Amino acid sequence: MAYGKIGILLIASAWMAGCSEGETAWVSGKVTLAGKAVPTGALRFFPTGGTPGSGCGAEIVDGHYEITPEVAKKKEMLAGNYRVSVVAIRTTGKKIRNPDGPGMVSQTQMYIPPRYNRLTQLVTELKPGENNYDLTMAP
Repeated sequence: MAYGKIGILLIASAWMAGCSEGETAWVSGKVTLAGKAVPTGALRFFPTGGTPGSGCGAEIVDGHYEITPEVAKKKEMLAGNYRVSVVAIRTTGKKIRNPDGPGMVSQTQMYIPPRYNRLTQLVTELKPGENNYDLTMAP
């Protein structure tokens, strides 16, 4: 009888280990706002709807981003549903008093509308393997 319980435990452990790993998904794409490439920024994929894993983020450079297979595996980015958040800042051309010390510094502002970051409703499904997800945002 004990052998039967151990066998069941071994089978259950192997099944659970396979389920917890899931299938890795990696993604790349373009990021535009008002038809223009976002020069610098960041985006993050947050798992949603029961998708396992921790999600992942990427830097936006010249309107492009990429989460490579190696990074996706390391960060446990698994196939499933994701909420996507985009952030980017730029200088306003104004100088303000430096809050951290003497002198003046360039003022910056977040210019991606809140509906694409803290209030994001962007969602996508990533399939196992390579994915392309372009973000075309309106001002």
